[in-house]
Amino acid sequence: MPAEDAQRARPVHPFLEQEQAVPHAPAPDLGRPASAQQHGQPRGEIHLPGERDAPVEGGPPRAVGLEQALEILETAIDLVFDLRASLAPLGEFTRTLDHLPRAAGQAEALGDRRRLGWVSAYLTQSHYTLGEQATAIRAAERAQEAGRALRDDALQIVAAFGLGQAHHVLGDYRAAQRHLGRAVAAVDGGLSRERWGMAGLVSVASRIWLAASLADTGDFAEALAREREGVALAETPEHPWSLAGGVMTLGFVHLSQGHLGEAGPVLVEPVDLAVAATAAAR
Repeated sequence: MPAEDAQRARPVHPFLEQEQAVPHAPAPDLGRPASAQQHGQPRGEIHLPGERDAPVEGGPPRAVGLEQALEILETAIDLVFDLRASLAPLGEFTRTLDHLPRAAGQAEALGDRRRLGWVSAYLTQSHYTLGEQATAIRAAERAQEAGRALRDDALQIVAAFGLGQAHHVLGDYRAAQRHLGRAVAAVDGGLSRERWGMAGLVSVASRIWLAASLADTGDFAEALAREREGVALAETPEHPWSLAGGVMTLGFVHLSQGHLGEAGPVLVEPVDLAVAATAAAR
């Protein structure tokens, strides 16, 4: 495959994106930025843009404390995460790239390594979905590095998941299996119900992509084992998005083996799930 075609290779499976914003740990103590003194503002307070032009009833400009100003910037970043979570189910991945870089700049200005790491994790998903795999891998590696430095298990898991997706799409199945295997191993137990901003359970999604990659290298027995684990996780309690993706991939593995009789009945189930979900939403 030519390098340019490989760079823009499209995903094989539709188990892609987010429904909710990721929960974040409290931001670290960022200290006092020097800019408050440099701009002539009293120590410990900061004026928001436009406030000097809009005094309250002729009084002095309203100031907010430094801690409150930092909280406002942190909230602005989290709102970008929420916006992205709304755009992704609509397929508006290009629009997510209009907002995530701004959040990255804000997080970098704050010195908030955790939020900056999550920006990279989310950029991974956007670039992967748009077929920009080399860019997705670079973003995932940044997220992985931040996760290691912060000892943030969730960030490392989501980064490994994104690396696995991108390498799978590029046809580097062994690398994909290595990254996805780490995600599967790390997301078991109490973390198996977490989504961290993804549309489906990451424990199930990791198994979906690992099973697909294993099937592409002819490791059918292990692929079936991993995917049956994923389906079981999606069923307890039932999570329709995850369950549909898991069952679909189980059918894909059967098809890859040439077992059409086993694949047919399995592949009917995700269609039924989609019909039921559509009817329930009306």
